[in-house]
Amino acid sequence: MTKQIVGTLPQASAANASVEESAHAHRQSPRKAALASFLGSTLEYYDYVLYGTASALVFSRLFFDSNNPTMATIGAVKVHPGSFGTFAGIAADEHGAVLDKEGEAIEGLFTAGNDRNSIMGGFYPAGGVNLGPALGFGYIIGRTLAGAKDYEVSGKESTL
Repeated sequence: MTKQIVGTLPQASAANASVEESAHAHRQSPRKAALASFLGSTLEYYDYVLYGTASALVFSRLFFDSNNPTMATIGAVKVHPGSFGTFAGIAADEHGAVLDKEGEAIEGLFTAGNDRNSIMGGFYPAGGVNLGPALGFGYIIGRTLAGAKDYEVSGKESTL
């Protein structure tokens, strides 16, 4: 058999007060959340600034070839892989050269990856869709910059 308690308990008024205080605290939450978000983003931004500065000025000298300071600096830059891309980037020709307003290639300026206008014709079907073209155009651009005329394996030498 269960007993029913009739009347109010002495703690009920204290519980109501704490509920009202909690409700007031929750009304303050959006401000606290916005402030915490702002502070967190600011700290993260400065973390990247500090790391970027250290990678360019310190890490390149400590961990990479000192004979080529440009390549050492590039090697020390932190890279974050991610699943994002663009479908409307910098216009480029089939060799990766950036095009000017008239559609002419700008000599010595190349683009690949997220910066390049997508070869998907204005569509972005899925994350990572720009990785293949980035590798392909990176290869083409590298060969162009190196002045390569012949391919590494001709048709006669291929074992495929």
